[in-house]
Amino acid sequence: MADVISNVGSRVAVKFRNKLSKGLEEGIIKDVDINAFIRDSLLEACEKITAYARHHHPSFKTRSGRLERAIQYRLINGAKGGTIYINERIAVHREHGKDYYYAPYVQNGTRPHEIVGKYTPHKKLKFYWEKMDKYIVVHRVHHPGTSPIDLEKPIINAKKSVSISKIFSKNLERLLNG
Repeated sequence: MADVISNVGSRVAVKFRNKLSKGLEEGIIKDVDINAFIRDSLLEACEKITAYARHHHPSFKTRSGRLERAIQYRLINGAKGGTIYINERIAVHREHGKDYYYAPYVQNGTRPHEIVGKYTPHKKLKFYWEKMDKYIVVHRVHHPGTSPIDLEKPIINAKKSVSISKIFSKNLERLLNG
């Protein structure tokens, strides 16, 4: 599930790269590393979008914070743009020496299924049942399944909330004013 969810700032980066190049040619801007400016502005935009998406996630109960931390970003093509993605290797639960990657199950939901005790003595399961406010011990349990939760939606909403152009403009103004 390390799919690219959203590309960030490619068009804005090209627009500002052209503005900076023109400013350098005309002598309005002096001594500017255009690539560093673009990279720093894209990093700031990606960081803000990722932070927004992590904070405004869908209504699932956060237990470890791993699923939120699985929303990550990276710059692509030599800082020509950024990409936001869900890194399922971050959302992992380790139990009995085995890794369980659960992001796909949250994203896609699960069908009703049986859970059978395997690893405990006498193959029993121990659950904390919130509705009854107590632990129960059973050999097997029928899980009703879970509804899918759209993990991509907060990323898309974050892109709408964070103005990438404003970040670039603010950084350009800071660059011009020293």
